[in-house]
Amino acid sequence: MSSNPRINFFAWLSEQVNRQDKIGKFAQTATKDKTFPRNSRHLYLFLHYYDLEPENRAAVKKAHSEWRTSRRLAA
Repeated sequence: MSSNPRINFFAWLSEQVNRQDKIGKFAQTATKDKTFPRNSRHLYLFLHYYDLEPENRAAVKKAHSEWRTSRRLAA
């Protein structure tokens, strides 16, 4: 996991593709999607971008929360 407080969500998410959980699955999908909002930091954009079912929404929220935590810890 990156410890750079300036890393954006997409870059952090790209580092998660080998995880064996719902965040890893979300990361694999997002990194393959050329239209994914790669420069955004806002959770609502990711939730709005994907018309998600509850399980997928939970993965997006958990990933975004972990990214924000990693940024705080690195600062």
